[in-house]
Amino acid sequence: MEATIMETARSLWVIYQQMPAAVKEEFRKLLEHEEEDTTGWMRLTEEALRDDWEAPENDVWDEFYAKQHPTN
Repeated sequence: MEATIMETARSLWVIYQQMPAAVKEEFRKLLEHEEEDTTGWMRLTEEALRDDWEAPENDVWDEFYAKQHPTN
């Protein structure tokens, strides 16, 4: 589990390093003000994700994933 966490963190760091400076700045602002956000759009908690898990629009992503990862 910890190895997966480290791999994910490193992958995100690589992506972040490739962003233009203006995007990095906006990303930093979002992280700094995450707790102040009252709209809830940045809430990515397990509970919030679970509530939307069965939303119809997720079928598109399920189909896309299935095409990318065939179970043959």
